Amino acid sequence: MKNIIQHKKIVYVLLIILFGLLAYSNIFYVPFHFDEKHNIVSNPIIKELNFFIEPYKIG
Repeated sequence: MKNIIQHKKIVYVLLIILFGLLAYSNIFYVPFHFDEKHNIVSNPIIKELNFFIEPYKIG
């Protein structure tokens, strides 16, 4: 009986993985695009830890 329960758990996990892959399968053929360069790469706000600790200093 314990073996059947473990087998069902494995099947459920594999089904979740399969459905997840199917749901996101359209992203595998689309090239990755960054958002705007100045919002991510050149943004000093996301590079400074102080802005995360004291967000009221932004601005």
